[in-house]
Amino acid sequence: AQAGNPQWGGFARALQAGGFEWPRDGGHDDQAHPPIHPVKAGDGLGGDEARLYEYVARRFLACCSRDALGHETTVKLDLAGEVFSASGLMILEYNYLEVYTYDKWTGRKIPAYYEGEQLEPTALHLREGRTSAPDPLTEPDLISLMDEQGIGTDATIAEHIKKILDRGYAQKCPRGHFFLPLPLARALLDGYVPLGFDLGVPSLRAEMERDMGAVVAGALSRQHAIDKTVRTMRPLYLKAAANLHHLRSAAAREFGRADASRWPVRPMDDGSSPRCGACGGGMTLRARPAPNGGAELRVLHCAACRQHHSLPAAGGLSSHAHRCPLCGFQVLEVTNRDTGKTHTVCPSCFKKPPAQAGKAAGGEMRCFSCTANCVLAGGAVPVRPCPKCRRGGGLFSRRK
Repeated sequence: AQAGNPQWGGFARALQAGGFEWPRDGGHDDQAHPPIHPVKAGDGLGGDEARLYEYVARRFLACCSRDALGHETTVKLDLAGEVFSASGLMILEYNYLEVYTYDKWTGRKIPAYYEGEQLEPTALHLREGRTSAPDPLTEPDLISLMDEQGIGTDATIAEHIKKILDRGYAQKCPRGHFFLPLPLARALLDGYVPLGFDLGVPSLRAEMERDMGAVVAGALSRQHAIDKTVRTMRPLYLKAAANLHHLRSAAAREFGRADASRWPVRPMDDGSSPRCGACGGGMTLRARPAPNGGAELRVLHCAACRQHHSLPAAGGLSSHAHRCPLCGFQVLEVTNRDTGKTHTVCPSCFKKPPAQAGKAAGGEMRCFSCTANCVLAGGAVPVRPCPKCRRGGGLFSRRK
């Protein structure tokens, strides 16, 4: 199927002509699924689907090829007691690099030297510099670290990350696709450290994952794994319960009420002033840059009520004609500036979804996930118990 591709078909045909090598076993197999590989030509694909297929196909062909070969020369120079080094690389055979364009290996030329040679430098430059703080974690960085620490599998890592976002521990910035911790996560970490344990280190979760893997493999009983986890977590819970003042102090530092009335005013995309559900007056859009270069923190501020309501971090904002039936606030329309797609959100319910909306407290709620009796609500609502068990275990949805 790959031999006919106009981009990498020539490489595939070369493998068929004798260049094929059986792929090596990887160093880690979490048994989540068989190796991902193309099963047919990707004709007719476009956009992200085509790019994903190309990556899978090129990776598969590279696995069936020989290693790249090169010759590296390293030179060490002693200058007044200071040792300097330089290296040169001559690529002999590109092999898998011919098709796997995501790896970069380039030659570097240096002059020919012999051991013990003495030379006089043509120039000496002293440059001043300083170290800089690391960038926030990107999604590939996070996935790589989770895999390295043994947290999650190929099938569950994405769900773990989604849960961290849904619970409000972190946010994924649309520009740069990196993660930043939110106040709830910082409060929990800062509150637990004085108690003698750091929830930020991965060892505890990694040990639980190893035990679950042992249960699946039959090397450990399910009850033994549960008992071991309870023995580990119980003293931590009791210590935290007896020292709640540490958690309360950390929460107070993170959740001190921000004075949004001093933040710079931003215009709505349609120039409107959305109506407050409490007093009926107009609200202003205000924003301040987030720390660490993240997305702006945006709120709708009501001067009469002296309250502000958090908004989505990205997207154009304009007023919608509809009022939320749960709180009376004017609904906003959020537009993705890249795709033009829109959705609606209530500024009051977004960060504080009421029980009538059918969503548990915490996280964020947009109209499409709300189950209230509203023309904009799009969430699934239970209409009758499960016909099999009659205990409400099933969920049926109806159109609104």
